[in-house]
Amino acid sequence: KGAIDFPVLGNLTVAGMTRSQIAALVKQRLKEENLVNDPVVTVEFMNLSFSVLGEVKTPGKYNISKDYITLLEAISMAGDLTIYGKRDAIFVIREEAGEREKRVCLDPGHDAGNLANKSPDGTYYEHAFTLDLGKRLEKLLTDRGVSVTMTRTGGGAVSLARRCEIANSIPDLDLFVSLHSNAAAGGGWSSAKGWSVYLYGPGGDRERAAQDILEQVRAAGIAVRSTPIVYDPELYVLKHTKAPAVLLENGFHTNREEAALLGQADYRQKLAVAEAKGILEYLGIPWVETEEETDYQAEARAAVDWLTENGIMQGNAEGDLMLDQPLTRRQFAVLEYRIAKLEGFV
Repeated sequence: KGAIDFPVLGNLTVAGMTRSQIAALVKQRLKEENLVNDPVVTVEFMNLSFSVLGEVKTPGKYNISKDYITLLEAISMAGDLTIYGKRDAIFVIREEAGEREKRVCLDPGHDAGNLANKSPDGTYYEHAFTLDLGKRLEKLLTDRGVSVTMTRTGGGAVSLARRCEIANSIPDLDLFVSLHSNAAAGGGWSSAKGWSVYLYGPGGDRERAAQDILEQVRAAGIAVRSTPIVYDPELYVLKHTKAPAVLLENGFHTNREEAALLGQADYRQKLAVAEAKGILEYLGIPWVETEEETDYQAEARAAVDWLTENGIMQGNAEGDLMLDQPLTRRQFAVLEYRIAKLEGFV
């Protein structure tokens, strides 16, 4: 793989080269071996092809003769999308070194319209926690080569059916992970505490995924319930998702101690790292430490975490903090006022 057997010259490694680069390599080798003084080399693809499946007019296999093809060109060759095709749900599947990339769908539970799932004192909201945890997991997984799809990236409403539809539209999805925090009955503070994972039923890949994640959560020193794996065939996203699916309950927001932890950025990162390690274990991908943050990056992350934890920076209605957007004088004034209020000056 990645080589051609050329008469007299033998095997030439050409992996990752364009046709013009291969031609230049062959010319150079022919001259070096004094076989041809002024060679003319033409390189052509004999069997380079791609397939287009789904809601296009003429799905099938297509040959190409140039070095690359764009996504728009590929769809055009297949006659464009039909009226039933979803332009926001197009997936490119490719192999690297003969292996398909791993795919995970992260499902941050609830949305900004759900104000019921919160701590009894109103300082913690489940929808905000799950979105933040999802984004942390997304970065940890994508940094290690996993293709991640989020069922929501802001606070907008996403129905349970739509979440399953998103997951089921991903070809060869390896794992669906729904993110939540738990609550005890009654509406007030409770002694119930601990991390747990819910499955549709026992056995299979979902059980293996749950065990791998649970092992890493325990290794991180995170408190788990006495029965950490729970089977519930009535949970909608577990019942209607085709891929192996797990639902993670990251502690009880109705427990004073755990609600305080769930609101802390460091603890959220601890959860994300442990769960990412478990997911990677299930996928057969080794955990590799990435480059450490610079001092500025660490300071910026700590600043954002502090501002959001204390309700000073709240983002838009969709839950997006818009960190790359400029700050208006009015927004700056509001931030200063909130800080002054927090410190007791106003």
